[in-house]
Formats: sequence, C-alpha cells, structure tokens
Amino acid sequence: MPPGSPVSGLGAWAAPDGGGPVHLVVQGGEVELARAVADRPGVTVHWRPPSPDGLARTLGLHPHPGPGAGVTVPIDGMDLGVGPGTGDGGVAGFAVGHVVVGTRPDRLRAWHRSRALRVGVDGRERFAGRAVAVVIANAEFLGTADVVPGAHPGDGVLEVQVYAPAPGERAAMRRRLRTATHLPHPRIVTARGREVEVRGARPCPLWADGAACGRAERIRVRVRPGAFRLAL
Repeated sequence: MPPGSPVSGLGAWAAPDGGGPVHLVVQGGEVELARAVADRPGVTVHWRPPSPDGLARTLGLHPHPGPGAGVTVPIDGMDLGVGPGTGDGGVAGFAVGHVVVGTRPDRLRAWHRSRALRVGVDGRERFAGRAVAVVIANAEFLGTADVVPGAHPGDGVLEVQVYAPAPGERAAMRRRLRTATHLPHPRIVTARGREVEVRGARPCPLWADGAACGRAERIRVRVRPGAFRLAL
C-alpha cells in the first residue's frame, strides 16, 4: 500500500483485496451514509464526504479523493434503540460514527447542566452518578476533535466515554480534545463493549452522527459488526 494512502497504517484490516464491485455511491455526511446502508447489510459503498471529519477523518478520506487505494474494508454500524422497548430487540435508528447522550464534549461549556445517569456496558454497570455526556463511538474523531483515540471502525466493539468534569475543568478539557490529550482524566470514565445502555432520571438529548434525535430516558446501542464495506 503506498505511503499516504487513505488507509496506510491500518494493517491487515485494510489489505488490498482487489476492490470488488461498488453497489452504491454516497455523497453526503455520516447521516446520509448511515441512511444508505442501514437496510442493506454487506453492501459495498464508495463514500464522498463533504468534509474530512468524524468517520471520514478516522479513515483518512477527503472530499476530493485521488485514484483510491484499491481496497474495500468492513465498517461496523450501530443499532440504536430508545424507550421502554430497547431491551426487546427493537431498532429505532442506525449510526456509523457516534451516538452522544447529553452535550457533545467538543461543545461543552461551564453552564451545561449534568444529569443523573446510569451506564452499562455488556450487562455490567460502569457508571452511576451525574454526567454531562456519554459518547458511544465507532469512529476516533468527533468532528475534527480526536475524542476517542484508538477507536477502530471495524473491530466489532464500541468505545464508551462518560464525561463528568466539573464546570471549571471543562474549558481546559475541551482544548485538549483536538490532540487527544484529554485522557486519562479522573472524571472521564472509559469502557468498550458490544452493547451499551444509558438510563437517565429524565429524558436526555440524543444525537446520532451529529443529527438531533430528540430526547429519551433509556437508550441502547448495539454494534453491528461489518455492517457494510467501504471502497477506498
């Protein structure tokens, strides 16, 4: 694989495989990509993102790509359930980059209020207390911020971060997001797993791939390994 290709440094996961047929060409952001692949398991997509951020930045994609690296790679997805039926296998949405409960860390300010939350990962409670955000990530970057360093979009697991910084700590933490130096932090809990459940005492704002999805008291996110393939 030539140096500087969009997947250089990603190892055997992105080894050349001859490409294969492309079934869809998607122009748009993560929301448009998720919409295109949600009901087409295993589909191969050529994605043309409008800006190099989020999942596109994680993969090294650009709005005006060159000739390509001649590979296709499996990309995981996230099935999103909300409300009382989240434990019954119901799916309310699909995302490819991030699901955020509360306030995005890169937009967090001192005046944002924390909420009583309980966060479980693979059936084990990992957090119970007041927090301002829960990030459930398939991609390393949230926008252009390196929020989840080391996240891999094709490893079959989700990265989880629960943010509970004090108001006076938030500006400094936010500045460190771009360089991934906000971790470790005593008030950012990290975990990883295949299924994440967030419960709030009251309905919490919910975002999927940067798009507002209303509010919910109970949110479940499950990884969908190899949901689609991306031609690079």
